[in-house]
Order: sequence, then structure tokens, then C-alpha cells
Amino acid sequence: MGDKAGGYIAHIFGRESSIQRKVILVYLIVAVLPIMIITLSISAIYYNNLLKSAYGLVEQNAIQHEVVVKERMDVYEDVLYELVSNKEYIELGKKINTEDEKSVLIYRDHMETLLRNSVYTHEGIRGITFLSDNGRYATYSKWYGSTNENIWSDEEARRQIHKKIQENQKLTFIAVVNQSLTEGREDYVILMGFPVKNLRSREQSGVLVIALENQFLLFEDNGKVNRENGVVTIIIDEEEKVLAGVENPYINRNYKEYLEEEYGSVKRITEQIRKISGTEWTIVNVIDKDVYRKDI
Repeated sequence: MGDKAGGYIAHIFGRESSIQRKVILVYLIVAVLPIMIITLSISAIYYNNLLKSAYGLVEQNAIQHEVVVKERMDVYEDVLYELVSNKEYIELGKKINTEDEKSVLIYRDHMETLLRNSVYTHEGIRGITFLSDNGRYATYSKWYGSTNENIWSDEEARRQIHKKIQENQKLTFIAVVNQSLTEGREDYVILMGFPVKNLRSREQSGVLVIALENQFLLFEDNGKVNRENGVVTIIIDEEEKVLAGVENPYINRNYKEYLEEEYGSVKRITEQIRKISGTEWTIVNVIDKDVYRKDI
């Protein structure tokens, strides 16, 4: 059997020392090998182009992400600016800040109605609060039936929030804050605040604070952390504090710590970073190369 196979090979390619075998070998080297090299090169170029397109898609998503966040911010800022320039609201704020306790109860009810009507239809707004300069407050929340359940019933928390907005004297963001005072319940929001002043005299009566759910910083389909496709989108601030895009235990922690704990054993990751213009926030796409490339 072996002799027959050897004879067949010799018939096709010629014997080891024959010119026929040498010619065939030269043909394979000159004609077939370049074709193989070209085929492999084209495949490599095609694959690299696919990779470039795939990473380009992540970058395009980041650009669109920035646009979406800025559009949402414009809507929320319009709500805030409309209120702080509303004469009825300004007058109520002044009365809550200066009138006696008995009268304040009535003004507070009116203020809470005004606050509720201003934000009720905006899905991303969790609540809104007026903090007067004398320590009084009026608040409306979509989530809490009793103010004793959230931070607005905490005098020190109110004082600290008021102080930061008061000192800045401009649009101020405080991120990220857990609104809930209930043990084991996490209700993370980003606070957006602005001073409340008489439009003519510039006399201040307090500050207005809107509580925005921190998920507004993400696309709608990024509400849950999902690493199955190899890409996780995270929002960080200028101090690299994590604001959104991760599981709750990582909120307000350092971004580098998150990477170390979640990706420490991953051999190859890359980061695409895009600043959200006009803010202190940055979009970071963390890409696990091995997972991201598996379906390419």
C-alpha cells in the first residue's frame, strides 16, 4: 500500500532528483505562495478595517451620547431658569424667608404646588426644593410621601447644599447625592442649584435645587451595567469620581479603583474618553478588547 502511494506521488511530482519535481516546487514558490501571501494580507487588512469601523462606532456613539446629555441638560436648565425668573415664585421665596412661622405655612403650601406643577411632567427630575436663607424650606418629591425619608429633612444636609450654591452664585451641580435616609435604600441623584433673587433689587431669599436622577447622564439603554458586548460606558467628573454607568457600590468612588477591581484580571482593555462640553463631566468607554472582538 505504501509503495503504491509513493509511486503515485512520484508520478505526479516526479522523483526527488527529477527536473519535474524541481519545476513543480519552483512553480509553487513563484505562483502559489504569492497568492497565499496576498490572500492573507487582504484578510488582515479587511479584519483591521472591521476593527477600525467597530472602534469608530464606539466613538460615534460617544459623540451622540454627548449630544443627548446636553439636550437633556438644556431642558432641565430651562425649567430652573423659568422658575427663578417667575415673579410669583420670587415673591413666595421672599415671604418664606422673612414672614412669621404662622404665615409661612400658607406660603409653603403655595410654593410646593408651584414646584410640583413645574417639574411633574419631566421624567428625569426626581424632586425640587427651595432652601431659604434663614433655614426654612419647601419641597416636592416624586418618590417620597414623607420628607422624613429624604435628605431635605436633615438640617445639616440642607445647610451644606445651600452653602455651596450660595458661595458659587451661579448654576451649580452637586454630584452624586443619595437622597434617601432609609438604611439600605439608595436613591442617587445629581443636584442642580441656582440662587433665587429679586430681579430688580438683586436681594437673595434662598436657592432653588432640582434633583436629577443620575441615569440621565446615560443613554436610555445604558440603564443597566452590561459587559457582555465588551463595552461599558461610565461618566466621571473632573476629579475622576464615578457618577453613573456602574453598579451602586462604585458610585462616588475613584474611577481608577473601579478599573482595578472590575478589570484587574483582564489582559487587554482600552479607554475612549470624551469630554461633555460645557460641563465638568467626561464620558469614558471602557473596552474589553477580547470580548469586543470575538464577534468580528
